[in-house]
Amino acid sequence: MKSKIDTKALKEVFKSPPPGYGVVPFYWWVGEELVKERLLWQLEQLAGMHISGIQINYCHTDKGGQSYGLTYRNKPDLFSEEWWELFSWFMEEAYARGMSVSLSDYTLGTPGQGYYTDRILEEHPEMRGQKLNFEELQITKGQKIEIAVSNLLCAHFIESGVDEDEGQDVLEVVQKGEFYPNTDGRLLLVYVVFPEYTFDPMHEKAGEQVIEKFFASFEEHCPEQCGKGLNFFFSDELNFNISGNLWNDAFADEFQRRKGYDIRPNLWRIFEGENAKSVKVRLDYYDVIVQLEEENYFSKIYKWHEDRGIIYGCDHGGRGYDVTEFGDYFRTQKYNQGPGCDQPCLSSDIIKNKVASSIAHLYNRPRVWLEGFHSSGWGTSTEDIADAVARNFVMGQNLLSLHGLYYTTFGGWWEWAPPCNCFRMPYWKDMKHLLGAVERLSFLLSQGVHNCDVGIIYPVAAVEGTSDGKISVDKAFECGRRLYEKGIDFDFLDFQSIEKAEIRDKKLCIAGESYSIIIIPNMKAIRFGCFEKLLKFAQEGGIVYSICQLPIYTDGDTDSLYNRFDMDRVKVISLEVLLQMPELKPQIVAEGVDKFYSCHRIIGDVHLFFTYGVPKGTPCFFPVKGEASYWDPFTGKCYRLQSTTVQNGTILNMPVSNTEFQLILFNAGEADDVWQEPPSGYILLIEGEWDFTIQPTMDNRWGDFSQPASEGYIGPQVRELRMPKENRSVICGYGEYFRKKGPFLDEDEFQKAVADAKSGNFSGFCLHEYSERFGLLDDPGHQGYHGLKGKVGNDFLTVGKPKVTPTDIVYMPEEKGFGCVYAAFVTAPETREYYILTGDMKPDILLINGQEHNIAKPKVLLKKGKNAVVIGYRKCGRTYLVFSRNAKVAQPNYPLASSWYRNRDVLPFDCYEEPKVQQFEFTAPPGLHSLTVPCADPVRGFIDGKEIEGKRVGDKVILTLNSPAKGGEKVLLEVNAESGRFGGALFDGAIEQSFQTGKMNLGDWSRYDGLKYYSGSAVYEKTIWIDQEYIGGRAVLDLGGVVASASVKVNGVSVGVRTAKPWTFEIGHVLHAGENRISVRVCNTLANHYESIPTRYKGSLVSGLLGPVTIQFE
Repeated sequence: MKSKIDTKALKEVFKSPPPGYGVVPFYWWVGEELVKERLLWQLEQLAGMHISGIQINYCHTDKGGQSYGLTYRNKPDLFSEEWWELFSWFMEEAYARGMSVSLSDYTLGTPGQGYYTDRILEEHPEMRGQKLNFEELQITKGQKIEIAVSNLLCAHFIESGVDEDEGQDVLEVVQKGEFYPNTDGRLLLVYVVFPEYTFDPMHEKAGEQVIEKFFASFEEHCPEQCGKGLNFFFSDELNFNISGNLWNDAFADEFQRRKGYDIRPNLWRIFEGENAKSVKVRLDYYDVIVQLEEENYFSKIYKWHEDRGIIYGCDHGGRGYDVTEFGDYFRTQKYNQGPGCDQPCLSSDIIKNKVASSIAHLYNRPRVWLEGFHSSGWGTSTEDIADAVARNFVMGQNLLSLHGLYYTTFGGWWEWAPPCNCFRMPYWKDMKHLLGAVERLSFLLSQGVHNCDVGIIYPVAAVEGTSDGKISVDKAFECGRRLYEKGIDFDFLDFQSIEKAEIRDKKLCIAGESYSIIIIPNMKAIRFGCFEKLLKFAQEGGIVYSICQLPIYTDGDTDSLYNRFDMDRVKVISLEVLLQMPELKPQIVAEGVDKFYSCHRIIGDVHLFFTYGVPKGTPCFFPVKGEASYWDPFTGKCYRLQSTTVQNGTILNMPVSNTEFQLILFNAGEADDVWQEPPSGYILLIEGEWDFTIQPTMDNRWGDFSQPASEGYIGPQVRELRMPKENRSVICGYGEYFRKKGPFLDEDEFQKAVADAKSGNFSGFCLHEYSERFGLLDDPGHQGYHGLKGKVGNDFLTVGKPKVTPTDIVYMPEEKGFGCVYAAFVTAPETREYYILTGDMKPDILLINGQEHNIAKPKVLLKKGKNAVVIGYRKCGRTYLVFSRNAKVAQPNYPLASSWYRNRDVLPFDCYEEPKVQQFEFTAPPGLHSLTVPCADPVRGFIDGKEIEGKRVGDKVILTLNSPAKGGEKVLLEVNAESGRFGGALFDGAIEQSFQTGKMNLGDWSRYDGLKYYSGSAVYEKTIWIDQEYIGGRAVLDLGGVVASASVKVNGVSVGVRTAKPWTFEIGHVLHAGENRISVRVCNTLANHYESIPTRYKGSLVSGLLGPVTIQFE
């Protein structure tokens, strides 16, 4: 994964990178039992897709544990012998297909989660974390003070009116338990606490134990695989459950040995005082903490991986924003072969990226690990991914982990910060084109060294040493953002790298980088060695800016620095003025473009510039000379560019569009071809209808899209219907079972609603709809973090104002009023007593046929036929109430369903006294041939007023059209609701459709009701005439707009795949005079399928070939 390539071979290796540069998706092994047959099938879908590794992940519940919730259990149980056998088998199968495998420590590594750190603490209780606490007592002269503090390390008494440095060490006196002061003052106490479920990373055996209990287990169970099938690990949100003012039994001695003085009498200074001595103590204290963590934990784990040829990557909680995470984020995270961060929701946070990539740049870590792009939703398109990859890779990333690869989606009801980016997406086959480009990009951006002019001090010392260090952090990050917005690239610099740097030609040179400008971000405190090197740099002609002030505190002899150096050489300046300084200028200048993304790498004699967002044709200045070429990561081809040499560099016109990966290289050897601008001659506009053929992609053999599992693919379904007589829409399976009213301003209004419902006066009531199978349409009940978890609750009655929480929807008091009254009819098959089953929230009023029933009585007598039910609630919440032959709530007898679905013991509700004929309609998609309507009641179908031939097969009716629909016709379904169900509840699920080839105009296919919920692919085909005069030269087909991907054939010959703008294809070589057949296969996203599922991660429904479609000739 980190091979170095000779620059002479760079071009050839770029075309076909070595193993290790493909994507590494997170593979969530939860949701359903792990079965080899299914795992093997999924491996086949991943094989050959430019995937280098698969990281197995386990997510957490929202109950128990010490980190959000305990890990979800699955079969086989994690780390059981059965699990190890499965893991080893899976690794071998993956490796045979060119992929490595590993397990993330996500949800596993934190103490209190029940895994390896808990085993360590059980065996070695001395490795429990320790922390310093501070307490201040106000002392009155002559007053006896009893001290009940255990594990006391420091007691410092400061007389009133006396400088804190003149205080007394009174530890020996206070340890006796009492203190008799002879003057007023303050008593400062520092003592040790031992928080539960904590792990001490400073302990001398910390790293060794983690290696033994976690990493080495994989080496033991998978012998001979280290560096092969097991060639990476990833640490996700590492958490010792303790941070800040750490301590352990060895700390005082280690501090004395390293710093030369006893820290214990000075411990009060960690918490109080801002003078030179106190700041030095704090800087020394935190330095020793980090040294011990480095030596005993981080470096040992790094070495274990390094010795075995294993990449160790990370995404930790602070992602660089918390500069003192683990004591010092920069110092500790250099012990990753692939420092990294996450970028949720297609974001590209410059600070996260720059902290991770700066660590890699300064410590020769060739990989920067991007966890992307969780929570972007089911509408995430290939274009979205390409755009997010480009923005993040320009900022320094070069290894992509797609967050979403699920073992199961369980009927669309299992997710973890979705989407699943892989084989379930309709565009998966086309993703190979994009992932191949990402692989080439990852390879190229892992070569050589990064080059920029500006370094910003990563202000750890400011936070360690002073109380207002956050000001420095905020200023550093603001400075970085604003520089990058101006096109000025930068790195964050840690103090150790600066101390090791060499000064050459007025540049600060570190690990192949060379910085001409260093910025100190408003730091009061700074490490002595760092400040000294910066002052030397300024003295030798380097540019050093210090925002707002010069540092005044260090961990050394600060006065000596002020005496030895001319401080005027460091320019103290405001950020606003700094940003206008002429020395601060971008390396790359794009004429007329204010904001774009850019980076510069040097690979031997080759200069690589990666830009994104520069419009095609824009004149661009690059600060190097030589032959320029454009390298296309989608094809691997290299094109020589025309350019003009100027005094300090080269000017060329950007060859590709602002949405493409703009790789411009200088002195990279002979190109494959000369870059040609696209044709600029005659434009043929392709108008009119296209042949349109549906090609489903949702393979439901494992029940991923619908439960239970079924053979074949799920095609277009009608899930939403309009009720023309009632001017409303319904979702199939969701019907009106109750009427409801509320909230009420006072008790009188509440009682009136009960009385109205009792008398059958439903004025002011509205319909209450839900599904007996899935419950409420937009409220799936408690699920847990990050989406649906395959659970359907039993509640269908709610009271109050819904509030969305990270794990649930809860019902809160209304801003005005309270309560809700529900009314319905329940149909009993015979006169007898039935059980009343309710949720935790019981009704305040329950009327059966006008008589109030005491809810404490479990049974009630119902007459045969319809019985009027009125239910009143005053409190807020979610609940259910049903009438049943059974005294207990039965377990669901159908997958992914509530206990009420197809439960013959439960009596049906409805809100109408008599059955009635109901009408439903939708617009037909082009090519519609037949409908399979899941309805037990009599159904008649009509299309534009003409009846459709129908045939009943069990509980379904098949309606077959005489000829395929043209598209846009009104299909009317008329249902005689004999069953007592109404609205969408008349249909036991979606209406299936079958298709023949139809005719489709360009545009969003979801505009047709019958395609609104369709996730899959469709082929657009059209025959066009081209005159002889346009044959033989170049011609470019432009599809205009596409969602989400397109693969094109012309006259049966494939001319390419596109996953993002521009949607253009070179087709001149396959055209001939006369008739030419164009075929465009378009795949959309899963947003359409998920639109009727109660996920929080929905997306745009726009799908298809949007156009306009043109061909431009030479």
